[in-house]
Amino acid sequence: MADSGDAKPTPSADQSASSDLRPAEQETNLVRNPLGDPSSEAPASDAQDTKSTTYTESAAKAASSAASTASAAATGVKDSVFSMFGGGAKKERKVEDDDNAKNEPSGSSKAQKKEDEEDDKAEEEEADVEFEPVVRLTEKVETKTNEEMEEQVFKMRAKLFKFDRDSREWKERGTGDVRLLKHKENGKTRLVMRRDKTLKVCANHYVTPDMKLSPNVGSDRSWVWNVAADVSEGEPEAQTLAIRFGNSENANLFKEAFIKAQQDNESLFQNVKIVTEQKIIPGADSGVTGFPLRHWSMKIFLLHADTKQEIDADIFESVTYNLHDSFGDKAVQTFKKPPFRVAEDGWGEFELRIDMKDLSGKVHNIVHDLNFANPRYETKQIITFKNPKGALLEALRNSGPIPGESAANGTETAGKKRTSEIGGTQQKKKKGDSKVIDMDKLAEGLQKLGEDDLLLVVQMVHDNKTEDSWMRNDAEQGEFHVDLYTLPENLIKMLWDFTNEKNAISASA
Repeated sequence: MADSGDAKPTPSADQSASSDLRPAEQETNLVRNPLGDPSSEAPASDAQDTKSTTYTESAAKAASSAASTASAAATGVKDSVFSMFGGGAKKERKVEDDDNAKNEPSGSSKAQKKEDEEDDKAEEEEADVEFEPVVRLTEKVETKTNEEMEEQVFKMRAKLFKFDRDSREWKERGTGDVRLLKHKENGKTRLVMRRDKTLKVCANHYVTPDMKLSPNVGSDRSWVWNVAADVSEGEPEAQTLAIRFGNSENANLFKEAFIKAQQDNESLFQNVKIVTEQKIIPGADSGVTGFPLRHWSMKIFLLHADTKQEIDADIFESVTYNLHDSFGDKAVQTFKKPPFRVAEDGWGEFELRIDMKDLSGKVHNIVHDLNFANPRYETKQIITFKNPKGALLEALRNSGPIPGESAANGTETAGKKRTSEIGGTQQKKKKGDSKVIDMDKLAEGLQKLGEDDLLLVVQMVHDNKTEDSWMRNDAEQGEFHVDLYTLPENLIKMLWDFTNEKNAISASA
């Protein structure tokens, strides 16, 4: 019987005991020495126990990394394969914010990112701003129409036309309210018409006594009249105007108001008379053969509005005569007392300018033709006074009553004394006092004048013509042609009065 103390170890038992530790040791050696290098084998068993845990963790991490790499590669291959044939899921941009956050050692980047997001958000809010309008309303500016000192005495809606002399046809100027405005200080009345909506002026002129309203052919609600100085376009211009109303009743109301304005305005247009006298100086030698030396003189008067008598022109402060340059130092002569007489000796005829300065300081210019056709001749010109005041207004009262007020002697104004047209019937006026001018009658009367009177007519036309006046003087044939419709209103009135004084106007006028 064998002794238990001498028992030998069984090989199978040793193998079984050692097999319990070998799997872990082998795994560790494989990781550390995948090629089986003997020099890299694990040391003694006590060192193996200390590092076994570390090796196990490293192996686990390596295995996990390998698995992740394999999974990513498989996914990439899958996506590539499907994308080649147009399939697969929609590609999305890889978000790296989480990975970057894991690699940050602290939370400062997150805080900075949050601040950046807030700044971006603030910028977006600031971009949504309101802009002020580029065009700003200006301050209210007070506009003046020069009607502040005028009183409206008539207003009626109508349509205005102008006769175009070039095309020989009527052209419409506008539709609106035609008004008669009377100045509060001097009583002068003017006609003003503005277009609807635009308010642009299409008619603007004073209503002068020599204007005549004529019925338009074939209409009982339309009137035609001539204007010597319409300033609707800025510069005074001679016009032939026509106005049409809605019915004949309105047309008659306009005519009544128009005639009343003519009567009120009559005394505000002063008539100036220039008296020229000349005679040959016996025995005097002019130095020019065929032209005797003459003595000539000029004087200036006013005509009273009612009596038509000559009165002193005391409305003028001074009168200056601009003679021919051949007079040398005497070419310009000024006189300050009525009748402002100038006298000189000479042999030639010439045209001169006369400057008349009224009491308000305004200078009125007229042109006068010095000729030796008659020993004595008179010329008349009309001067308009705009808004006279003070001493000038008082001086004008001496030459006739002022419209809108009674004269100092208690007489009524010219507008009240004269007859007017009421209800469509016109009262008869005294011969020579008619203010309605018939152009046909005037033309007939001028042809009845004698040779001497016609020379005076030519002189008046020459002295008072305007740029728009048409005339032709045929000296060889001894004829003088003039278009009466192109002459200014004051000249038409002068011709009418002169022809009437010569009894050349028929009684039916």
